[in-house]
Amino acid sequence: FAGVFGVTLPDTAAMTTLEPRARQARFFELVLRILDQAALEAPRLIVFEDYQWSDGVSRELLRRVIARVTQLPALVIVTARPSVLLDELERIPGITTVPVGELEGDEARTLLRAVLALDPPSPAVEELVLPVCQGNPFFLETIAASLVSSGLIGRGEDGRWGVRAVLDAVRIPTSIQDVILGQIDRLQETEKTVLKIGAVVGRVFALDAVGALAPATLERTDIVFAMRAVTDEGLTFVESPEPLNLIFRHVLVRDVAYQTILFRARQDLHVRLARWLEVRHPDTAPIAALLAYHYGEGGDRERALHFSLLAARRAKAQYANDEAAHHYRRVLTLLDGDGRAPV
Repeated sequence: FAGVFGVTLPDTAAMTTLEPRARQARFFELVLRILDQAALEAPRLIVFEDYQWSDGVSRELLRRVIARVTQLPALVIVTARPSVLLDELERIPGITTVPVGELEGDEARTLLRAVLALDPPSPAVEELVLPVCQGNPFFLETIAASLVSSGLIGRGEDGRWGVRAVLDAVRIPTSIQDVILGQIDRLQETEKTVLKIGAVVGRVFALDAVGALAPATLERTDIVFAMRAVTDEGLTFVESPEPLNLIFRHVLVRDVAYQTILFRARQDLHVRLARWLEVRHPDTAPIAALLAYHYGEGGDRERALHFSLLAARRAKAQYANDEAAHHYRRVLTLLDGDGRAPV
């Protein structure tokens, strides 16, 4: 199971004789033993984010972790959007559901005042923003960041935040996508380039990956400065400062940035990223699914087929049957689209 922890080690003779189902069971056992030991040292908080996108192996592992923490000084928090998977999760014994709905009027106003930090608060700005947001906290925070970046709100000579423009001329976009697009449009060209490359890389993107795909005219220091700028703009967060990794603030930010890339340029970035990943990871099996995705999006059917098949076999060997079936279906689609008879 060394690959789970990012370590390349050969399987032992005993491991190679195990059937996929037994290997998976041993993996779950290992994770739970690590959890047991960690909880003995100190109480633990375990967070599973975006459960609605999880694979079958992750969901089964979560069920086992939840069952185990009832005996440990540990708490599990799972974030998820409404879905069939969430309905299944709620049926697990010991789960307490905390629905997160829209903010009420006073709650939204309180959040807007906290985000803008106007001194004194501006009822005019609040009446401009709150009806559009309709209690959506992400929409509200995004509009607030847009008002600052556009110069409508800023610091005065006394250091206090205040309104710096005539509100009658201000038009608030009615969709969150339009607000995000406005933020992107106000970026410098280098910052736009970095954000677009990051959107191709994924929800989380690293300095090294951006540097590998950025135009040769951009120095590494330029890229670092641009990554800090898009973070200051509120479009990303710093996931780790060293090595520098950013994460898009919300999946919608990535989606909007991704859609601003011309189709051919997008394909080129996907293929170049896949090739770079192959060089960085000589053992491509652990990232086969990722390579299949990028080659597929880049229009390289042969490489997408190769890595889809590799990902399917790897998932099957790990007894991740749902994932294996997904990759095998992808293989059949690629074969059919290539004019070959599905096998």
